[in-house]
Amino acid sequence: MRFPRPIRSEHGSWVVDGWTATTFIDDLEPLAGEPETILAHVSDIGGALGAVTTSDVGPVMERTDRWARADRVAWGEATEDLALEATELVAEIRDRLTGATPADPQLIHADLAGNTCRDRAGGIVVLDFSPVVRPVAYMTAIVVADNLLWNEAPIDLAHRADPDALARALIFRLVAEQLAVAPRHGARLDDYRRVLRDWPRG
Repeated sequence: MRFPRPIRSEHGSWVVDGWTATTFIDDLEPLAGEPETILAHVSDIGGALGAVTTSDVGPVMERTDRWARADRVAWGEATEDLALEATELVAEIRDRLTGATPADPQLIHADLAGNTCRDRAGGIVVLDFSPVVRPVAYMTAIVVADNLLWNEAPIDLAHRADPDALARALIFRLVAEQLAVAPRHGARLDDYRRVLRDWPRG
């Protein structure tokens, strides 16, 4: 498993005009349509990221981008002004919470479904690190949510995620899409309604 190394600019900074760079790895095969393959490596990815101590993640906690804001909404730490229809749907998803989400937060990657690849030797490469400090169960749940929402995965995949973490992952994605100027998935609320309709309670 590899994480491409970040590269400094010629002036020594890690970020230039909001962009970062990493080493280039050729011939990568995206695993976006293979959730089981990605889920099989979540514990290894979590273990690697868990080696980062909490004293090193201060900048992660201070992020203000739309994904960070959506993550805080998902965990009940903040609110956002959304359209009424979206607000009602967030409340419906939140109704699925039981308060039993596993604890033990650590540094995780919040966008594995679209950024996990296989290299030419069959190894796993993880791109575009999207850091949050949450339980590993949440990282798993975001992979499941992304595949249920946008990759036509069968609803049985929901059983691979902790129910509370999956509800939070759905809120995270819904709010992040609603906050986007040009949402990648069109901020379609029907995607979330479909998952809620097919996802059994309990």
